[in-house]
Amino acid sequence: MKKRLKIIALVMASVLFISGAVFFVTYKSDFVYIGFEYFARLTRNYKLPQANVEGLSFSSYTLEQLSTRGDVTIDDSAMLINGQYTIPADVKPELVPYGDKQINACMLEALTLMDQHIYELYGESLSVVSAYRSADHQQDVISTSKGDTAAAVGASEHQFGLGIDVGVEGYGGRSFLKTPTGRHVNNHCYKYGFIIRYPLCSFDVTGITYEPWHIRYVGVPHAEIIYKSGMVLEEYIESLSIGDWYEYGGYLISRQHPEAIVLPDHFASCTVSLDNTGYCLVTVEPMVAEFD
Repeated sequence: MKKRLKIIALVMASVLFISGAVFFVTYKSDFVYIGFEYFARLTRNYKLPQANVEGLSFSSYTLEQLSTRGDVTIDDSAMLINGQYTIPADVKPELVPYGDKQINACMLEALTLMDQHIYELYGESLSVVSAYRSADHQQDVISTSKGDTAAAVGASEHQFGLGIDVGVEGYGGRSFLKTPTGRHVNNHCYKYGFIIRYPLCSFDVTGITYEPWHIRYVGVPHAEIIYKSGMVLEEYIESLSIGDWYEYGGYLISRQHPEAIVLPDHFASCTVSLDNTGYCLVTVEPMVAEFD
């Protein structure tokens, strides 16, 4: 009899355990995702290799000279904004409308494409909950943050339209991760040039707690490098030695002084972006015949 009762108890315990696990995975999918993401980030340690550019010829330009060239794009995509590197008073973002919000012009094409693909996959549009904020709006956010960490005025990417908070209907904030769209954005937004700006366990560097709903445009291929390396934007920019050239996915990357920007004499396209630390990030797509 006792043996039979033990078997019944064991079966009931197993049923309860399995039911609890199913419930947890179904209704607490954000916790499940966060757990997997924590361990996944620990394994990301990609190191960006330096490029062999000995066969290329180079010339030096000022930022003003490059601004007149049709094959060079100057944008805000590399701009580092945090408590140490705040928004300069004399620098203004280039904003464009996106629905009823405003975003930085450099991300318009990428955000539109990502939203289009999400709709094709999941039948729902990505909602931009918060995008560009004025200084007054940012102060209001700080005043009503209810103890949550909010960037100080001048230290928020929202004030430059580079950081946006996203969600889907009925799911915002961390609950965004309960949805397939939320997990897709967190896993794949780098393919469009976006990063999760404040990932897990990065508070000591960013000063902002985990925000899986806050994406930041940094452009291609930088978003993919950041994703694969497990770094945050601060660490990525700091990892690039001034004047050196790096290679990733057919792109040449260099962090340089804006007073004398050195570029290959021949290239297909180039993006130059001031990083707000006194330097600029140069991203070159070379001619195929020039760089192999």
